[in-house]
Amino acid sequence: MKRWLFITGIIIIALLTAVWVYLLFFGDHAKDDLYSLFGFGDTTDPKATFEPTVTPDTTTQNDVTKEKLRQLSTKPVIGFVEINQNGTSSMPIVNYVEAGTGHIFSLNIETGAENRVSNITVPMAQLAQLSIDGKNAAIKSGEGNNSHITTITINNDGSITSNEVDEASQNFALTDDGELLYTSQNTGTTLGRAYNLTSKSSRTLFAIPFRDVVVHWGTRASDTHTFYPKAASRLDGALYSVTKGAVNRMPISGYGLTAVTTAAASIYAYQAGNLYRTFLYTFSNKAKQELPFTFLPEKCVFSKTAPLAICANDAKGVYDISVPDKWYQGDVSYSDDLWTLGLETAEVNLLVETLPISGRELDINNPYLSTDDARVYFQNKNDQTLWLFDGSQPNPQ
Repeated sequence: MKRWLFITGIIIIALLTAVWVYLLFFGDHAKDDLYSLFGFGDTTDPKATFEPTVTPDTTTQNDVTKEKLRQLSTKPVIGFVEINQNGTSSMPIVNYVEAGTGHIFSLNIETGAENRVSNITVPMAQLAQLSIDGKNAAIKSGEGNNSHITTITINNDGSITSNEVDEASQNFALTDDGELLYTSQNTGTTLGRAYNLTSKSSRTLFAIPFRDVVVHWGTRASDTHTFYPKAASRLDGALYSVTKGAVNRMPISGYGLTAVTTAAASIYAYQAGNLYRTFLYTFSNKAKQELPFTFLPEKCVFSKTAPLAICANDAKGVYDISVPDKWYQGDVSYSDDLWTLGLETAEVNLLVETLPISGRELDINNPYLSTDDARVYFQNKNDQTLWLFDGSQPNPQ
């Protein structure tokens, strides 16, 4: 029995040795014959297919409807502007900055065609300002003393340059004449500064005698700017203006004060009787009127052509002692509609009810009007997407 096993083993070893020699000396055809003999498929079967690696194009096509109210972006947006095309009849173009990357995109709101115009990455980009000519952007990243602003310029020859402002910066805006206005904190004070994008030099415009401040800038460094202490419902605040370095207190104050101001009027809100209430103050007659709805001033934008403002409000929303704190923190969200507010009459009228059209709750933030007042752009605070209400579109039939 043992002899039989020994002989069988020798025969198997001999067969395996013969197969190895056959494959070694007779090449690929021998392998194919062997695979066919045992019914195995060759792993290099010419019928196998592989998807090629494709380099993504910088141009994409968004699905843009013709609804008066519509979503423009799927990306989270931290800043946007409609580009001033010098009065031409070209289709409106919007430039916006993507959150997290700082990449700048150009979007045709009629066709949905989108093109990335700057791929300079600003890590953790969280807030941006853009010039109306589309040539400059200022992008903030970081927090507190670690925050900084990166400026990006798209040159006439299509090249792109960037520069970092060499100090921690908070409130900021781009002027119409090529300067960056921003605040920086000093010991116990806040400085208002101007940075020239061409010369890369800075200068101090004014000083504020406290640190945590919200500034609303004019269109140029020489304009009047307004500011107030960073709002909290339990903190008493007041509105100030500054012109050519001189600071003046305005007749507006209250707990949790927030405000937006134009040359003709100020829309402001504060805590009154454990409710957050909104008022209109007109400078010509020094009249103060309470509005029938609560508008968070951050949800208002002034018309460029008429004594009018566009504001957002949730008629069923809660505006109590917790506002504006919980809205800033994201603990409270609103389902807003858009309203018109007459600055001379304080009359409020519904412009559009958003939920039936969009099918989504829109917590409207950072509203922006086109230069002809025909289009209202805004962010949905819930997901930072960019939206448009196009007043130039006809009403649906």
